[in-house]
Amino acid sequence: MIFDIGVDDFLIEGNRDLHRQLMENKTPHDYIERPGAHTWDYWGNSLPYQLLFFSKILKMNGVVNE
Repeated sequence: MIFDIGVDDFLIEGNRDLHRQLMENKTPHDYIERPGAHTWDYWGNSLPYQLLFFSKILKMNGVVNE
């Protein structure tokens, strides 16, 4: 799982709460907070990182080849 949220996003507190719960349960996940809000500018910048994350996961699971 990966969570990527802007610190000015209206969903930030819910994401922080979920992140804390996952940490307490030792559930593997990536959590990223960066400057920005819930806007196309934020996601336009975030999307390349998301694609790298999913590419890595798909390769690790043998879904795609390098």
